[in-house]
Amino acid sequence: RTFYIKQNDTLPAISDQLKRAGGIIPNVTTSTVRFNMKLPGATTAKINAVATQDDGAIAKVSYAWATADTNTAGEYYGEWEETTAGGGVMTYPSDGYILVIILDDVS
Repeated sequence: RTFYIKQNDTLPAISDQLKRAGGIIPNVTTSTVRFNMKLPGATTAKINAVATQDDGAIAKVSYAWATADTNTAGEYYGEWEETTAGGGVMTYPSDGYILVIILDDVS
C-alpha cells in the first residue's frame, strides 16, 4: 500500500483497518496502537506516536499528521504497532511496510 501527501500538509490523516495473517481483524479496543514512520535505513523513527482508534472493535485506526511529520520530502516506511493489554506486540502490516511518499511542494 502507498500513501501520498504533499510536503507540509497535515490532511488527509493516514488511516487503515488492521488485519492479521489470514485476514483476521483484531479487536484493539483494550490495546494501544502507535503509528511509526522512518526513512529506509534510518536508525531512529521520524514518527512514533499514539494513533487514534476510530473503531477499535474492528481495528480501524488513523494518525493525524503534525506539521513536523511532513516537513521533509522523501519515501518513508510506515507501520502500525499494537501493544495489547497483556503486553504482547503485533506490527501491521506483518508482510512489509506502508510506503509513505511525501512529495515536494511547488512553492
